[in-house]
Amino acid sequence: ALWVLLPEDTALPFASVLPASLVALGAGLVLATPGGVGPFDLALVSLLPAAAGNADLIAAILAFRVVYYAAPALLAAAFVLVGPRPQPATAAILLTGTEARSPRVLGLAAAGSRAEALLLRQGEHAALVAAGGRSGLLVGSAGGTLTALRDPFGPGPHGEAALVSAMTAAARSRGARAAFYKCGPRLAVHARRAGFRLIPVAREAWLRPAEFDLSAPARASLRRKIRQAARAGVTVRAFAPDTAGDTLPIACLARIAGDWPRGRAARGGARAREHGFSMGRFAPDYVSGQIVLVAEHRGTSCAFLSLHKGRNEWVLDLTRNAAAAPSGTMQALVAEAIALARARGVARLSLAAIPPDPAALAGRGPAARLAARLIAHAAGDGRARFKRDFAPRTTPLYLAAHGRVGLVLSGLAVRRQIVRPPPPSPVGDSASAAGIMRRVAG
Repeated sequence: ALWVLLPEDTALPFASVLPASLVALGAGLVLATPGGVGPFDLALVSLLPAAAGNADLIAAILAFRVVYYAAPALLAAAFVLVGPRPQPATAAILLTGTEARSPRVLGLAAAGSRAEALLLRQGEHAALVAAGGRSGLLVGSAGGTLTALRDPFGPGPHGEAALVSAMTAAARSRGARAAFYKCGPRLAVHARRAGFRLIPVAREAWLRPAEFDLSAPARASLRRKIRQAARAGVTVRAFAPDTAGDTLPIACLARIAGDWPRGRAARGGARAREHGFSMGRFAPDYVSGQIVLVAEHRGTSCAFLSLHKGRNEWVLDLTRNAAAAPSGTMQALVAEAIALARARGVARLSLAAIPPDPAALAGRGPAARLAARLIAHAAGDGRARFKRDFAPRTTPLYLAAHGRVGLVLSGLAVRRQIVRPPPPSPVGDSASAAGIMRRVAG
């Protein structure tokens, strides 16, 4: 631009102007004046041949500054005066922090068919809520990726296509990639139509409590485990946040939760730490708002499990056992949870995720297999064999991202979210959490 603006009669070649302007630019940077004013100009006057003429050269420098600085500044000022375009009325809102854990949002999560959205109470997620306030997505952020977890929550209609578009726009506005983790087939179809690539990363294991038959041949191993627990004298007691008079033995649960990772590391060398994102972590306020079943052996609590409680669905969340828990204790706890769900008329009980069918990854590209392996390594097998004893039905779950590279980067981001979650920040004290759950259950 400077060379073009020099008077024609100077006849300075571009090869002379270029090195002079670079040296002048360096002088302006070193002396750190605004825009290099002073050092830049003086260096140019000193370095360019005298044939240019100082007056003409200074005029060219002033013209250069108008083109290089003033014109972009005026253009930017025009955009500032116009302001941002208003969001359309149908846009979704991304709520973070305490707003994402407000009674209104938690009530929306509990009122739908995806009780796992109550992971919001863990404190590490955001909520992308549709403008109509009838549906939303559970959202986490890490590694330059904004990731929606599971299917839309809320009583609906969910408007999956609109939520996919809103999720993409929310990620783009933050300079991040958009991804969907453990989304079901319906949401996966809408994501694929929007240009996302899909890979199966898990299967949801679930059953209908009203149809659960412990005497079925496929559950022979489960019956054997439950009998072992019964012979050892294991008993189970249930606690619910909407049941008056129940006092959850928080101190006992904390002791079991503290012993659990140490026991896992001692038995199998697994990492002795709780994971997050798609997995709950123990906190007194967090479990106080859940259905909790506690197993006792010889008068001492030895294991417990917790379930997210939605309107029509319960979802298995925490499963923690002390090292001294008799064999079959966890199976007995889950069987009792199924019986309790049947007695309360719960239509669906989810045992959460198990690894994907290996055949589903056959023929996939290397990027897809790498992304699936990254997530599987972080999430572990989800105690798959333990869950298969219940002979559940399964539904495929997918990771969706833009492009092959996006799949790998999203897999890395999900792995980071699972393995290194932020510190939990529950909704409040135990009483308030239980009170919120009573209100949303009604």
